[in-house]
Amino acid sequence: MKFPINKSLFIIILSLVFLDFSSVLYCQQSNPKTVKLIGTWEYQTQNSTIILKIMDNNHLVFDGEETTYSLIPNAIRVPDDYGGFFDYYYILTDGKLSISFPDGYQYAFSKVKISTTNNNSNLQIVTKSLFGRLCSYSSSSGYSSSYSTTKSIYFDGYGNFKTGSESSYSGNGDGYVNSSNNNIGKYSVSGNTVTLYYNDGNKYTLNVYFRQNSGEITELQYKKDIYAKSLCD
Repeated sequence: MKFPINKSLFIIILSLVFLDFSSVLYCQQSNPKTVKLIGTWEYQTQNSTIILKIMDNNHLVFDGEETTYSLIPNAIRVPDDYGGFFDYYYILTDGKLSISFPDGYQYAFSKVKISTTNNNSNLQIVTKSLFGRLCSYSSSSGYSSSYSTTKSIYFDGYGNFKTGSESSYSGNGDGYVNSSNNNIGKYSVSGNTVTLYYNDGNKYTLNVYFRQNSGEITELQYKKDIYAKSLCD
């Protein structure tokens, strides 16, 4: 048996269903928890600063390493290199983000306040086009030994940077790897020039070597050294 259906009523019902479905999609894209997490967070240690930058709904940078992520109840899920994932459980309260890592460590991050000026020089900081880690690589080898060095600069996108280095040696049945986090400070971007203001008072100027069509800076030059995102892989 078929029931008669008023055509106008059917159109109204269909419109309501569509609006309800659209609202669900909007809520998923504008997850309030994700919005509160987006931004730059830092954790201070005795020798360095660990920076976590949650850039959007599915992209973050942790200590210079970029990756995708998704939110599950009370955890940030990050894919690993083997098709699996790691869950980082977190608690967000009063501007503090406490994250429990799979190895048992827990870090309490504080949100970085966005500043438009350099407090030391009162220069305007325009840094949205420069973020993530850029590396410079050099190596040498002899008959029975080899030596390599990777220097890196991590930019958080909000005017803060830190440098690091790693060197390795192998030869005559022996070898070693040394790594260190060296210095932190502020940086500014002006046209094709990037200026680093170290906390110890030193200042260095780098030139933009390559800029993507989107405006993102992916390569810098300091004297003869090229710092590039691709060299960090």
